[in-house]
Amino acid sequence: MNSIAKQESSSSVLEELDRLPEIFKVFWQETESSIPNAYLNFYSMEDYFRVLNQPISNEYYAFTRVTPIPKFISSKFISIEKDYFVTIVTPIPINMTDIAHELCHYYLHGVLRYPFIWDYSDGRINDEHILSLRSVASRIYDIAVHPTIDAVLKERGLLFHGFYERMYSDFKEQIKVILTHYNKITGIAKIKMIIGIIEKFNRLPKHYISKIMKKHKDNIIFKKILEEMNSYPQYNVLTFNPQSAFDFINAFWDFLKLDREIIQLDILWLNFDSKSRF
Repeated sequence: MNSIAKQESSSSVLEELDRLPEIFKVFWQETESSIPNAYLNFYSMEDYFRVLNQPISNEYYAFTRVTPIPKFISSKFISIEKDYFVTIVTPIPINMTDIAHELCHYYLHGVLRYPFIWDYSDGRINDEHILSLRSVASRIYDIAVHPTIDAVLKERGLLFHGFYERMYSDFKEQIKVILTHYNKITGIAKIKMIIGIIEKFNRLPKHYISKIMKKHKDNIIFKKILEEMNSYPQYNVLTFNPQSAFDFINAFWDFLKLDREIIQLDILWLNFDSKSRF
């Protein structure tokens, strides 16, 4: 790990990472070497939200942010040779699969050459409607890439025992809440809900989906949800193809008429390989 990246990381996270098994460390090294134009650093949830002066969010197991390094920051360090900070934010103690999942977003980009969502806002968007649209756009990206991430982590031995059981348990509770409050869910919240269900249908092993389908097969609201899901653009999760992912995400954004200039997001073949800036 580069000294600048270490300086920009939480010491508590680095101590935890040091205790993880060798298979994780090999994956970390491969991922970091695949994005040579970025410093990969790690923050604890506590440190990250303290810097932002915000309460800690419980929405994520872990998450990641890409930030261009402005030229003026070079005065802070002796030498800045790269153009981005890739920051992975994780709770303490670390769950190896959750942090490997965030690393894998960059493994997909750097090694498998998948596209990437680029956020070109200044981080100061306060409009709730725009923030909701940005969340929808990100979740569409997840439909295309999360099943691939699961497959990579499974192949590398980085899925913890009980990973799918945890996802299934969370999904069961989510479905229960949705069926109870379905008639109150409208607009963007409803779109986000449907997209979330599509993602889980694409990620969970078939026997878990069969359990969900069997339990709710006679529920009128559940049938209505399935009809809505089928009206949305479809994605073959077994393709594991970067171009197919790119085409699907763009088609889904267009289907929902998401204006890139308004949400200040785009889907790009982000260049971590050279010194060129956007």
